Amino acid sequence: MDFCKKYLSQIIICVLILVLSTLFYFQLSSLSNRVQSIEDKLVKDILESMSLVDLSTSSAQDIGNGFYVVRVKAEKSINGVRLSGRIINSKSISYESLTFKVTMLGVSKEFFVNRISAGNSTQFEVTLAGIDDYSKVRVAEIKYQTGTVSYYAT
Repeated sequence: MDFCKKYLSQIIICVLILVLSTLFYFQLSSLSNRVQSIEDKLVKDILESMSLVDLSTSSAQDIGNGFYVVRVKAEKSINGVRLSGRIINSKSISYESLTFKVTMLGVSKEFFVNRISAGNSTQFEVTLAGIDDYSKVRVAEIKYQTGTVSYYAT
């Protein structure tokens, strides 16, 4: 009996420490998940605001002016890096003679698209010469430059 009285307070303290440690772990885990969620949203917002395209995802990404890109991929080519994918026109007007500018690792090049009808998409492909280290390619900036609005007058 003396043994129980002697160590009972220490056992209670150990149990409390274990319970508090477990609660702290779950709170920390929950906080970590919230921080990751906020970080993911911030990265997405930054990429969208700068017309930057994350090359690790095939989902639709906003590049501004009502245009999106989807299934964008970068591949090593003989001359540098070949970027390809689809450009989506989310507007209700059609465009002709469009010019876009792509920049990767400080190398820029304009490319042209003949026509994108309202609500449609078209394939694009452009090669950026001078990018030697393909492994560093993670994002690309794609910006709409110019185009002609196509419409029918009645």
